[in-house]
Amino acid sequence: MSGGLIIFGRQTKKDYGPTALVTCPNCKNRTYFILVYVKTWFEFWAIIFIKIFPYKRRYYLLCDICSRGIELKGQQIDAAKKLNEATSAYLNKSLPADQYETILNEARSELGIPLEVGPADVGSRRFQQ
Repeated sequence: MSGGLIIFGRQTKKDYGPTALVTCPNCKNRTYFILVYVKTWFEFWAIIFIKIFPYKRRYYLLCDICSRGIELKGQQIDAAKKLNEATSAYLNKSLPADQYETILNEARSELGIPLEVGPADVGSRRFQQ
C-alpha cells in the first residue's frame, strides 16, 4: 500500500485599516490606503499527519477601492505601522491635525508615495462615521 501526499498553499490576511490618504495612481480616487499583512502557508497532508508552516510574509498598502497598491519592505513596514496608528487616532478625532501632519511628514520619505492631509471624512465610505 502506498501513501499519498498532497501539498497546497493558502493565505491569511490581517487588515490594519486606514493608513495613508492618497490619490490612487490606478483608479484615481482619493482614499485611504489600507495596511494589509498577508501570510502564505504551505500545507502538507499525508495519511498520518498534517503539517502546516508559513513560508512567506508580506505587508502591503492597498487602495480600498481597486485593491491595487505597493508592497512594503524593511523600514517602510515600521513607518506604515506608525502611520496606521496615527491615522486611526486622527480619524477618531483623538489626534490633532498638526500632530498628524508631523507624523505624515516623517512617513513620506520612508514610504515613497505622495501622502495627503485632509479632513477625517475624506476617502472611502468604509472609514466614515
